[in-house]
Amino acid sequence: MSKRAAPRLQTVDDISIFLAKLIRQVYREEFPASSATKIGYLANILISTIETAQIERRLEALENKTNN
Repeated sequence: MSKRAAPRLQTVDDISIFLAKLIRQVYREEFPASSATKIGYLANILISTIETAQIERRLEALENKTNN
């Protein structure tokens, strides 16, 4: 197994690009579908986490504006 640099998955766009590449690899049979399923599941959790963090930051900013 070759060592690859881990993809940078810090935004929903990063994850979208990563998943598109993964889908192409599965389609071309370059990556096992069973592993891609697991990665897709984890990517969905990561997207939810990123979106929740963004909402929390926006809410905090609104609360700070309201309290000042």
